[in-house]
Amino acid sequence: MGRVEDILQVIKDDEKIEGKTLKLVIMTLYKVFLLENSNIQEEIKTIKEILKRHNEEIISLKNTAKNNQEEFAKINDNIKKVINYIKNISSSKQDYISPEKENKNQPIKEITNTSSFPITPRSQNKKSEFKPLQTTKIDEQKKENISQILKEKQLKEDNTIEPFIGTKEQYNIIGKFTQTITEWVGLPKCKVIYDSLSERSINKEETGKSFGEHVMNKPNICFFNFDENENVFGVFTSKEITEFDSEEHDDSMFCFLLKTKRIISVPKKWNIKKSINCAISIKRDSSVLYSFGQTTGNGFVEIAKTWLKQSWAHNISSSFLAMNENALVGSNDSTFTVQRIIVLEFY
Repeated sequence: MGRVEDILQVIKDDEKIEGKTLKLVIMTLYKVFLLENSNIQEEIKTIKEILKRHNEEIISLKNTAKNNQEEFAKINDNIKKVINYIKNISSSKQDYISPEKENKNQPIKEITNTSSFPITPRSQNKKSEFKPLQTTKIDEQKKENISQILKEKQLKEDNTIEPFIGTKEQYNIIGKFTQTITEWVGLPKCKVIYDSLSERSINKEETGKSFGEHVMNKPNICFFNFDENENVFGVFTSKEITEFDSEEHDDSMFCFLLKTKRIISVPKKWNIKKSINCAISIKRDSSVLYSFGQTTGNGFVEIAKTWLKQSWAHNISSSFLAMNENALVGSNDSTFTVQRIIVLEFY
Protein backbone atom coordinates (compact mmCIF):
# COMPACT_ATOMS: atom_id res chain seq x y z
CA MET A 1 0.00 0.00 0.00
CA GLY A 2 1.30 3.44 -0.97
CA ARG A 3 1.80 6.47 1.22
CA VAL A 4 -0.86 9.17 1.57
CA GLU A 5 1.44 11.62 -0.26
CA ASP A 6 1.68 9.26 -3.25
CA ILE A 7 -2.10 8.83 -3.46
CA LEU A 8 -2.71 12.57 -3.33
CA GLN A 9 -0.34 13.10 -6.27
CA VAL A 10 -2.29 10.57 -8.39
CA ILE A 11 -5.80 11.83 -7.59
CA LYS A 12 -6.80 15.07 -9.23
CA ASP A 13 -8.78 17.69 -7.39
CA ASP A 14 -11.94 17.34 -9.50
CA GLU A 15 -11.66 13.61 -10.03
CA LYS A 16 -14.29 11.32 -8.60
CA ILE A 17 -12.96 8.61 -6.29
CA GLU A 18 -14.52 5.22 -6.70
CA GLY A 19 -13.83 1.59 -7.00
CA LYS A 20 -10.30 0.42 -6.37
CA THR A 21 -8.97 3.96 -5.76
CA LEU A 22 -11.56 4.61 -3.09
CA LYS A 23 -10.78 1.32 -1.42
CA LEU A 24 -7.08 2.14 -1.44
CA VAL A 25 -7.70 5.57 0.07
CA ILE A 26 -9.88 4.17 2.84
CA MET A 27 -7.33 1.47 3.72
CA THR A 28 -4.53 4.01 3.80
CA LEU A 29 -6.46 6.37 6.06
CA TYR A 30 -7.33 3.47 8.35
CA LYS A 31 -3.67 2.46 8.65
CA VAL A 32 -2.71 6.05 9.38
CA PHE A 33 -5.40 6.26 12.04
CA LEU A 34 -4.21 3.05 13.68
CA LEU A 35 -0.60 4.27 13.66
CA GLU A 36 -1.51 7.65 15.12
CA ASN A 37 -3.75 6.01 17.71
CA SER A 38 -0.92 3.64 18.67
CA ASN A 39 1.46 6.57 19.30
CA ILE A 40 -1.17 8.34 21.36
CA GLN A 41 -1.71 5.22 23.45
CA GLU A 42 2.04 4.97 24.13
CA GLU A 43 2.15 8.60 25.20
CA ILE A 44 -0.86 8.11 27.44
CA LYS A 45 0.81 5.06 28.97
CA THR A 46 4.01 7.03 29.59
CA ILE A 47 2.07 9.89 31.17
CA LYS A 48 0.23 7.47 33.42
CA GLU A 49 3.55 5.95 34.58
CA ILE A 50 4.95 9.42 35.31
CA LEU A 51 1.83 10.35 37.26
CA LYS A 52 2.07 7.09 39.19
CA ARG A 53 5.68 7.76 40.18
CA HIS A 54 4.82 11.32 41.21
CA ASN A 55 1.92 10.02 43.26
CA GLU A 56 4.21 7.52 45.01
CA GLU A 57 6.70 10.30 45.77
CA ILE A 58 3.92 12.46 47.19
CA ILE A 59 2.78 9.59 49.43
CA SER A 60 6.38 9.03 50.57
CA LEU A 61 6.82 12.73 51.39
CA LYS A 62 3.56 12.72 53.34
CA ASN A 63 4.74 9.69 55.37
CA THR A 64 8.12 11.34 56.05
CA ALA A 65 6.43 14.54 57.17
CA LYS A 66 4.18 12.54 59.47
CA ASN A 67 7.15 10.69 60.99
CA ASN A 68 9.06 13.96 61.46
CA GLN A 69 6.06 15.50 63.16
CA GLU A 70 5.80 12.54 65.55
CA GLU A 71 9.55 12.69 66.27
CA PHE A 72 9.37 16.43 66.93
CA ALA A 73 6.50 15.85 69.35
CA LYS A 74 8.59 13.25 71.23
CA ILE A 75 11.60 15.61 71.43
CA ASN A 76 9.38 18.43 72.65
CA ASP A 77 7.97 16.17 75.39
CA ASN A 78 11.50 15.14 76.44
CA ILE A 79 12.60 18.79 76.65
CA LYS A 80 9.62 19.57 78.87
CA LYS A 81 10.51 16.61 81.13
CA VAL A 82 14.14 17.79 81.44
CA ILE A 83 13.05 21.35 82.28
CA ASN A 84 10.67 20.06 84.96
CA TYR A 85 13.42 17.79 86.34
CA ILE A 86 15.86 20.71 86.62
CA LYS A 87 13.21 22.85 88.31
CA ASN A 88 12.55 20.09 90.85
CA ILE A 89 16.26 19.69 91.61
CA SER A 90 16.75 23.46 91.99
CA SER A 91 13.83 23.74 94.38
CA SER A 92 14.82 20.71 96.48
CA LYS A 93 18.55 21.51 96.89
CA GLN A 94 18.96 23.98 99.73
CA ASP A 95 22.76 24.04 100.00
CA TYR A 96 23.85 24.38 96.41
CA ILE A 97 27.59 24.69 95.78
CA SER A 98 28.71 25.98 92.39
CA PRO A 99 31.11 23.83 90.31
CA GLU A 100 33.71 26.59 90.59
CA LYS A 101 33.62 26.51 94.41
CA GLU A 102 33.67 22.73 94.46
CA ASN A 103 36.78 22.73 92.28
CA LYS A 104 38.55 25.17 94.57
CA ASN A 105 37.94 23.18 97.74
CA GLN A 106 38.76 19.65 96.70
CA PRO A 107 41.68 18.08 98.60
CA ILE A 108 45.07 17.93 96.97
CA LYS A 109 45.13 14.15 97.31
CA GLU A 110 42.51 13.84 94.56
CA ILE A 111 45.05 15.26 92.14
CA THR A 112 48.17 13.63 93.41
CA ASN A 113 46.51 10.22 93.32
CA THR A 114 46.61 10.42 89.53
CA SER A 115 50.40 10.42 89.66
CA SER A 116 53.05 8.66 91.69
CA PHE A 117 54.13 11.86 93.39
CA PRO A 118 54.06 11.16 97.16
CA ILE A 119 52.69 14.51 98.34
CA THR A 120 51.27 14.25 101.85
CA PRO A 121 48.64 16.99 102.19
CA ARG A 122 47.84 18.63 105.46
CA SER A 123 44.49 17.65 106.92
CA GLN A 124 41.20 19.28 105.99
CA ASN A 125 40.62 22.73 107.43
CA LYS A 126 37.27 22.79 109.14
CA LYS A 127 36.45 26.25 110.37
CA SER A 128 34.39 26.29 113.53
CA GLU A 129 31.01 27.92 113.36
CA PHE A 130 30.54 30.57 116.06
CA LYS A 131 27.04 31.54 117.12
CA PRO A 132 26.38 35.24 117.60
CA LEU A 133 26.95 36.43 121.15
CA GLN A 134 23.68 36.87 123.01
CA THR A 135 24.54 40.33 124.31
CA THR A 136 23.47 43.76 123.23
CA LYS A 137 26.54 45.69 124.35
CA ILE A 138 30.20 44.64 124.32
CA ASP A 139 32.89 46.97 125.57
CA GLU A 140 36.13 47.49 123.63
CA GLN A 141 38.20 45.29 125.96
CA LYS A 142 35.87 42.34 125.47
CA LYS A 143 35.94 42.85 121.70
CA GLU A 144 39.74 42.72 121.75
CA ASN A 145 39.70 39.57 123.90
CA ILE A 146 37.28 37.83 121.57
CA SER A 147 39.32 38.86 118.54
CA GLN A 148 42.51 37.56 120.19
CA ILE A 149 40.86 34.22 121.05
CA LEU A 150 39.72 33.75 117.46
CA LYS A 151 43.17 34.61 116.10
CA GLU A 152 44.86 32.15 118.47
CA LYS A 153 42.40 29.43 117.53
CA GLN A 154 43.00 30.08 113.83
CA LEU A 155 46.76 30.03 114.39
CA LYS A 156 46.52 26.63 116.09
CA GLU A 157 44.58 25.31 113.11
CA ASP A 158 47.14 26.75 110.69
CA ASN A 159 49.32 23.66 110.84
CA THR A 160 46.39 21.41 109.91
CA ILE A 161 45.17 23.41 106.93
CA GLU A 162 44.92 21.57 103.67
CA PRO A 163 45.87 23.75 100.67
CA PHE A 164 43.19 24.71 98.24
CA ILE A 165 43.78 23.24 94.81
CA GLY A 166 42.94 26.31 92.76
CA THR A 167 44.27 25.49 89.32
CA LYS A 168 44.76 21.77 89.72
CA GLU A 169 47.18 21.64 86.80
CA GLN A 170 49.73 23.42 89.00
CA TYR A 171 49.93 20.47 91.38
CA ASN A 172 49.87 18.12 88.41
CA ILE A 173 52.94 19.85 86.96
CA ILE A 174 54.83 19.03 90.15
CA GLY A 175 53.51 15.47 90.02
CA LYS A 176 54.60 15.11 86.40
CA PHE A 177 58.24 15.54 87.40
CA THR A 178 58.11 13.19 90.40
CA GLN A 179 61.10 11.07 89.54
CA THR A 180 63.28 14.00 88.48
CA ILE A 181 62.60 16.06 91.63
CA THR A 182 63.20 13.16 94.02
CA GLU A 183 66.46 12.34 92.24
CA TRP A 184 67.60 15.96 92.57
CA VAL A 185 66.63 16.14 96.25
CA GLY A 186 67.69 12.60 97.18
CA LEU A 187 64.56 11.95 99.29
CA PRO A 188 61.49 9.94 98.20
CA LYS A 189 58.60 11.60 100.06
CA CYS A 190 57.31 15.08 100.77
CA LYS A 191 54.42 17.05 102.21
CA VAL A 192 52.96 20.49 101.55
CA ILE A 193 53.92 23.00 104.24
CA TYR A 194 52.83 26.20 102.49
CA ASP A 195 50.41 27.17 99.72
CA SER A 196 49.78 30.83 98.95
CA LEU A 197 46.18 30.09 97.90
CA SER A 198 45.45 28.59 101.30
CA GLU A 199 47.15 31.50 103.04
CA ARG A 200 45.14 34.11 101.12
CA SER A 201 41.89 32.27 101.81
CA ILE A 202 42.51 32.55 105.57
CA ASN A 203 44.36 35.82 106.07
CA LYS A 204 43.30 37.57 102.83
CA GLU A 205 46.98 38.18 102.05
CA GLU A 206 50.41 36.67 102.63
CA THR A 207 52.73 38.04 105.29
CA GLY A 208 56.41 37.46 105.88
CA LYS A 209 55.70 36.44 109.47
CA SER A 210 53.18 33.75 108.48
CA PHE A 211 55.37 32.57 105.60
CA GLY A 212 58.30 32.17 107.99
CA GLU A 213 56.22 30.26 110.52
CA HIS A 214 55.38 27.70 107.85
CA VAL A 215 58.79 27.19 106.22
CA MET A 216 61.45 28.07 108.80
CA ASN A 217 63.21 25.52 111.05
CA LYS A 218 62.52 22.72 108.59
CA PRO A 219 65.20 20.89 106.57
CA ASN A 220 64.98 19.87 102.91
CA ILE A 221 62.43 22.40 101.70
CA CYS A 222 61.67 23.09 98.06
CA PHE A 223 60.02 26.31 96.83
CA PHE A 224 57.87 26.20 93.65
CA ASN A 225 56.83 29.46 91.93
CA PHE A 226 54.19 29.79 89.18
CA ASP A 227 54.46 33.11 87.35
CA GLU A 228 52.31 35.04 84.88
CA ASN A 229 54.51 33.96 81.95
CA GLU A 230 53.83 30.24 82.53
CA ASN A 231 57.24 29.61 84.07
CA VAL A 232 57.38 27.06 86.88
CA PHE A 233 60.67 27.49 88.71
CA GLY A 234 62.07 27.24 92.21
CA VAL A 235 64.90 26.60 94.61
CA PHE A 236 65.87 23.88 97.11
CA THR A 237 67.87 23.91 100.33
CA SER A 238 68.71 21.06 102.67
CA LYS A 239 69.59 23.39 105.55
CA GLU A 240 67.09 24.74 108.04
CA ILE A 241 66.40 28.47 107.78
CA THR A 242 66.42 29.53 111.43
CA GLU A 243 66.18 33.33 111.30
CA PHE A 244 64.45 36.03 109.29
CA ASP A 245 66.68 37.90 106.83
CA SER A 246 69.43 35.32 107.39
CA GLU A 247 72.04 34.97 104.64
CA GLU A 248 73.87 31.89 105.89
CA HIS A 249 75.69 30.18 103.02
CA ASP A 250 74.26 26.86 101.83
CA ASP A 251 76.37 24.87 99.39
CA SER A 252 73.57 22.30 98.89
CA MET A 253 71.27 24.88 97.36
CA PHE A 254 70.21 24.64 93.69
CA CYS A 255 67.56 26.28 91.53
CA PHE A 256 65.51 24.70 88.77
CA LEU A 257 63.02 25.23 85.94
CA LEU A 258 60.22 22.67 85.45
CA LYS A 259 58.03 24.28 82.79
CA THR A 260 58.05 27.21 80.39
CA LYS A 261 56.43 28.25 77.12
CA ARG A 262 59.82 29.43 75.89
CA ILE A 263 61.87 27.31 73.46
CA ILE A 264 64.09 25.63 76.02
CA SER A 265 64.40 22.02 77.14
CA VAL A 266 63.04 21.28 80.62
CA PRO A 267 63.37 20.26 83.37
CA LYS A 268 66.66 22.00 84.15
CA LYS A 269 68.72 22.21 87.33
CA TRP A 270 71.52 24.66 88.17
CA ASN A 271 73.96 24.20 91.06
CA ILE A 272 75.62 27.18 92.72
CA LYS A 273 79.12 28.19 91.74
CA LYS A 274 81.71 26.96 94.23
CA SER A 275 83.30 30.35 94.74
CA ILE A 276 79.97 32.09 95.39
CA ASN A 277 78.20 32.36 98.76
CA CYS A 278 74.49 31.74 98.21
CA ALA A 279 71.54 31.48 100.57
CA ILE A 280 67.75 31.58 100.85
CA SER A 281 66.53 34.50 102.93
CA ILE A 282 63.02 34.80 104.43
CA LYS A 283 61.88 38.43 104.74
CA ARG A 284 59.88 39.54 107.79
CA ASP A 285 58.48 42.98 106.96
CA SER A 286 58.51 43.41 103.20
CA SER A 287 56.44 42.94 100.07
CA VAL A 288 59.12 40.35 99.22
CA LEU A 289 58.48 36.98 100.90
CA TYR A 290 61.88 35.44 100.18
CA SER A 291 64.97 35.75 98.00
CA PHE A 292 67.70 33.37 96.88
CA GLY A 293 71.11 33.79 95.32
CA GLN A 294 74.27 35.65 96.30
CA THR A 295 74.45 37.03 99.83
CA THR A 296 76.39 40.01 98.46
CA GLY A 297 73.35 41.00 96.40
CA ASN A 298 74.99 40.79 92.98
CA GLY A 299 73.05 37.86 91.51
CA PHE A 300 69.70 36.96 93.06
CA VAL A 301 65.94 36.45 92.62
CA GLU A 302 63.31 38.13 94.79
CA ILE A 303 59.85 36.54 95.10
CA ALA A 304 57.19 39.03 96.18
CA LYS A 305 53.73 38.34 97.52
CA THR A 306 51.53 36.72 94.90
CA TRP A 307 49.71 38.98 92.43
CA LEU A 308 52.15 41.85 93.06
CA LYS A 309 54.25 42.77 90.04
CA GLN A 310 57.34 43.17 92.21
CA SER A 311 59.20 39.88 91.76
CA TRP A 312 62.41 40.13 89.73
CA ALA A 313 65.67 38.42 88.81
CA HIS A 314 68.98 40.29 88.82
CA ASN A 315 72.08 38.81 87.14
CA ILE A 316 71.12 35.37 88.47
CA SER A 317 73.54 33.63 86.09
CA SER A 318 76.43 35.00 88.16
CA SER A 319 75.37 32.72 91.04
CA PHE A 320 74.68 29.43 89.24
CA LEU A 321 76.74 27.19 86.99
CA ALA A 322 76.14 27.11 83.22
CA MET A 323 73.06 29.31 83.42
CA ASN A 324 71.99 31.74 80.72
CA GLU A 325 71.05 35.18 82.05
CA ASN A 326 67.38 34.84 81.08
CA ALA A 327 67.07 31.07 81.52
CA LEU A 328 65.16 30.98 84.79
CA VAL A 329 62.31 33.47 84.21
CA GLY A 330 62.93 34.70 80.66
CA SER A 331 64.12 38.18 81.65
CA ASN A 332 66.75 40.08 83.62
CA ASP A 333 66.07 43.15 85.76
CA SER A 334 62.39 43.17 84.75
CA THR A 335 59.58 42.80 87.27
CA PHE A 336 57.06 39.98 86.93
CA THR A 337 54.12 38.57 88.88
CA VAL A 338 54.14 35.28 90.77
CA GLN A 339 50.62 33.86 90.86
CA ARG A 340 51.19 31.01 93.30
CA ILE A 341 53.84 29.73 95.72
CA ILE A 342 53.93 26.12 96.95
CA VAL A 343 56.55 24.88 99.42
CA LEU A 344 57.22 21.17 100.01
CA GLU A 345 59.21 19.55 102.81
CA PHE A 346 61.03 16.37 101.73
CA TYR A 347 61.83 13.49 104.07
